[in-house]
Amino acid sequence: MNIGKAMARIREENGLSRKELAEKLQCMPTSLWKIENNRVQPKQSTIDYFCFVTRTPLARLYMLAFEARDFAPYASVKDVRVALRESGAFSDEEINEIDAKLMKKLFD
Repeated sequence: MNIGKAMARIREENGLSRKELAEKLQCMPTSLWKIENNRVQPKQSTIDYFCFVTRTPLARLYMLAFEARDFAPYASVKDVRVALRESGAFSDEEINEIDAKLMKKLFD
């Protein structure tokens, strides 16, 4: 899972520079750079505040953060769908989006 990469993508989609977002998050731009480049893992409170500031649903952030290797322990895409559904963290629509993203990564 690459939370930092997902945060960078959302920041860019919102047309914010790293410095602008850092000001909104009340942190140093270098701290944000470290998160975006996976030098450090953000605290859950930082992730929650990031989602609040960028008006991004937490589920979307996690959906963007998924990478194909995150699903390696599962035997099939069906197993992934079952695990996501059982987690209760995702709607059926979000699970379908994750499924499509996973299939694209597997077959691109």
